[in-house]
Amino acid sequence: MSLIAEIQAHLQNYRKKDHPMIVHFTPDDVSTIKGCHVRSQKSQESDYRRSWAKLAKAQRLNRLMNYHQKLTKDYDLDTECQHQLKTLFYDGISSDILDRANVDYNVNEGVIVKIDGLKRDTDGMFYFDRSHQQDVARIQTIQKFTPVSISTLTVAQKKKKPVITLKK
Repeated sequence: MSLIAEIQAHLQNYRKKDHPMIVHFTPDDVSTIKGCHVRSQKSQESDYRRSWAKLAKAQRLNRLMNYHQKLTKDYDLDTECQHQLKTLFYDGISSDILDRANVDYNVNEGVIVKIDGLKRDTDGMFYFDRSHQQDVARIQTIQKFTPVSISTLTVAQKKKKPVITLKK
C-alpha cells in the first residue's frame, strides 16, 4: 500500500469515529480565560445614560463615530468625505467646539441627534459654522463688561451705604 493510500485510509477511519462536539466560547468566556475583567451589562448601560457634558472624551468620540456612521449612510459619503468628517470631529473634540451647547444628545438612547453648526458646502465638505455662536458670545461679553467712566465711579462711592443692624 502506498503512503497516500495509507493516509486516505487513516482519514476515512478517523471520520467514522464519534468525536466530542466542539463548544464555541462566548466573548465573555474568552475574556475570562485571558484574565480580562468583564463589565456587567448594567454598568455599560449606565455609561450610555450620561449627559454629553459628563462623558469622557473617549466616550464622546465613540458617540461621534456612531453619528459619523449615520451621516455616512444618510449622505452616501465616499471615503474622502468620510475621512474629512472624521478629522473634523476629532478637531472639534480637541478644540472644545463640540460642547453641550452645540451637540443635541439623546441621553436615553445614547446617540447624537444633531450637531448645531455642522454644515456641508457645495463641494460636499463638512464644516462648523460658528458665525452665530461667536455673535452670541460677543454680545454677552459686551453687556457683562461695559466700561464705566471715572465720574460714574465717584458718584457710586459717595452714595450712602446701608447700615446693617441686628434684630433684637
